[in-house]
Amino acid sequence: MGDVNCSIAPDGTVGCDLPQPVPMDFPRLGEFGLPWLGPVRHVVIDVPWLPAHPTYPLGTPFTVPGGNPDISEVATSRTMYQKTITHGGTTCLARFMGDVTCTAKGRSFVVTVYGIRAH
Repeated sequence: MGDVNCSIAPDGTVGCDLPQPVPMDFPRLGEFGLPWLGPVRHVVIDVPWLPAHPTYPLGTPFTVPGGNPDISEVATSRTMYQKTITHGGTTCLARFMGDVTCTAKGRSFVVTVYGIRAH
């Protein structure tokens, strides 16, 4: 999806490699929003009890050698303004402005040019 390379596992786990480090805002917890303390290169939703969070693997584990196929090639649905892929109960949307939203295991995140917002 643009420069964001994501993969969805059969169990619905979703992870994305980002082209450059970006800030990540954690979800609001009670009265406090918890910003991540540094830029991240990878975001994942892997368990339902934990919000989308950064991960720190070596390399680019969510990108296949040679790069992931373009969303246009693998989309399960599309409109004029977005392309969608659904697999294993997870849905990722690529919007025409370049934002990427993934929803999995009751959690979600949005990747924009300004950073990642976890929900």
